Amino acid sequence: MTIYYHIQRYFKRVYSHKCCCAVMGKEQITLTKSELKRVMVLENWIGGRLAEQDVARLLGISIRQAYRLKAKYRHGGAQAVAHGNRGRKPAHTLADSLKQRVQLLYQERYFGSNATHFAELLAEHENIHLSVSSVRRILLEGGLRSARLRRRPKAHRPRPRKPQAGMLWQIDASPYAWLEDRGPMLTLHGIIDDATGEVVAAAFRPTETLEGSVPVMMEGLKRKGVPLALYSDQHSSFIRPRANQPSSRN
Repeated sequence: MTIYYHIQRYFKRVYSHKCCCAVMGKEQITLTKSELKRVMVLENWIGGRLAEQDVARLLGISIRQAYRLKAKYRHGGAQAVAHGNRGRKPAHTLADSLKQRVQLLYQERYFGSNATHFAELLAEHENIHLSVSSVRRILLEGGLRSARLRRRPKAHRPRPRKPQAGMLWQIDASPYAWLEDRGPMLTLHGIIDDATGEVVAAAFRPTETLEGSVPVMMEGLKRKGVPLALYSDQHSSFIRPRANQPSSRN
């Protein structure tokens, strides 16, 4: 059998390991499996046991790239084959002081906001410009948010939107710190047209109540007329609890 066949067989066995050690003289160098493969192929090429075409095919590179790699290996040995950034701190790594400041701001001023909203608040009010993924990672590292669980795929297709405006309105209320630390918690009552996504009417109230939904409904009727259908959740503001059944507010 050819040396080409033996090298392929060998790396089928070692590919289950993430890294290996290569001993060059008195120095021991940790290499990844792909880097170790390069070293072995180059050694066999230099020793005359492989042709340039075999090297290119084994490493998945062109013959010109193979010669450049060979020159690099002859000059610097296995260390030259290893990735140049190994052991270095990435240039784009965020400073620990910045991470601590972001975590402190979240705890003291913006607690409860999600990663996307928090990133927007940092840029607008604190002049800190970070991506949403960076903000989420910082909060996770500080134990301020839990990792998101991947949702199971839905067993059914989502309902298509209505084809025309006015066929269905959706009314709901959302309690949140809309004013952040500048005011109390408020509940946003709103109506959205299912076909267009247009906000038909909306208003803030202290809590989710029928008294908060009725004015919003009246405003929507004045602006757009009567819808064909209205959809709401099972909140007791809209559905009266049955006898001996606890209210949804409890």
